[in-house]
Amino acid sequence: MNVSDQFICRIYESATAPLTQEVEEEARRCLLDFTGACVGGSSVLGEKVEQFLAGTAPSEGATVINRGKRTSLENAALINGMMAHVFDIDDGNRLTSIHLGAPVISAILALAEWNDLTIGDVLRGIAVGYEAANRLGKCIQPFHRKRGFHASGTCGTIGAALGAAAAMHYTKEEMKTVLSAACTAAAGILQMQEDSSTLKPFNIGRAAHDAVTCVLMAKAGFVGPEDPLMGKFGFVKAVADNFDLSYLTAPLAERDGAEDAEIAEGAVRELPENLTVLGSYHKIHASCRHTHGAVDAARAIMAEHPEKKPSDIKGITIRMYEQGVKGHDHTEVASPVSGKMSIPFATALAIVKGSVGFTSFTDENIFDSEVQRICKSSKVIVDDALTAQAPGIREAIVTIDFGSETAEKSVKFPKGEPEYPLTAEDIRAKFADLATCGGLAPEKITTIADFILTCEKASPVRRLFNFM
Repeated sequence: MNVSDQFICRIYESATAPLTQEVEEEARRCLLDFTGACVGGSSVLGEKVEQFLAGTAPSEGATVINRGKRTSLENAALINGMMAHVFDIDDGNRLTSIHLGAPVISAILALAEWNDLTIGDVLRGIAVGYEAANRLGKCIQPFHRKRGFHASGTCGTIGAALGAAAAMHYTKEEMKTVLSAACTAAAGILQMQEDSSTLKPFNIGRAAHDAVTCVLMAKAGFVGPEDPLMGKFGFVKAVADNFDLSYLTAPLAERDGAEDAEIAEGAVRELPENLTVLGSYHKIHASCRHTHGAVDAARAIMAEHPEKKPSDIKGITIRMYEQGVKGHDHTEVASPVSGKMSIPFATALAIVKGSVGFTSFTDENIFDSEVQRICKSSKVIVDDALTAQAPGIREAIVTIDFGSETAEKSVKFPKGEPEYPLTAEDIRAKFADLATCGGLAPEKITTIADFILTCEKASPVRRLFNFM
């Protein structure tokens, strides 16, 4: 079998295997986390959503979450994916630098609603979609990112398409066509997060939109090339200068840590469990994940020195791994998008305002003189030792100069990583905050959270949309 065939065999194995209780529970948390991000994001993109829908042909295919609208399956996936990502509070995986829930779950829900699937189908699709995207991301990162690609858009398209195909109970042959279609549809460049651009969420929404189309193409009977991943002009060769195909073809490990085990030449490599849905992080800060270690460290320093005020700070030095520094070390910040991507700014915002939440990136806070002062007095430095241990450990070491003394703190795993996870109660609280921002009544918030976390797997997914 070629690489694409081997990859599809692994994905099909995941799609047809029973979900363990641990995987099911995490998939439910991911679904609730996504729903909260989407409902909250609707408060930001609502007007643009209305303008977009006004320019499209009427359709009753699928629900635009929290907007009281229905549109085509593709457009529902597009809009829901964008809304879920606009606050930059959605989940992901640190080993692959992919936001997963926004593209994967948006595509699955659109098709699940139209085809009257169950919550169990959706949970299976989430587990498969996350694994497919993460396998591919680990195969081509960090070389993919260095060429300017946004893996949440590229790998997100493929993961979302295969996750939706799993939810729809596609055959292995149909999944192969879905993969082929997704390989040619996959797109997304990191330039969309630069300057004052507001199109970064489009990379995510478009991935979900195209994933829906890929799934429908396979059902219509189209057939792709023999090896869309590694053929002469295959996806992997086109988007990365270097890659590790073992992440596409390996069986799933029965234990954590297999990635670090020495693999004998010719041996079959096991895929570590942290490339499945179990490896997901869940955010508490509404900024790029690379900022979170520094934010958590800075907040810890200020908490340990209650006598110190932000005005006492003379400068901040942040030592980090190379991938986190590049593209995130800027101190000139003039927009919320730029602020979310800046480690110095997010750190300064946390110190001065006490929060880097989804309501923190306002124009008032962006141009706050004390936030700007501390941001500009900060520097982010690449530490070779920290680079060597990334992405397994993405450590940040923060040193704050108070003039008369300095204080230092290290954070290896920001809050929300699998090693330092949010509990179901934490995610409930996060969902409640985001849903309140989105205008949902308290009784609806409780009903939705209860349904997602505890409903029978045979429950129709359409019931979820009835609550919104």
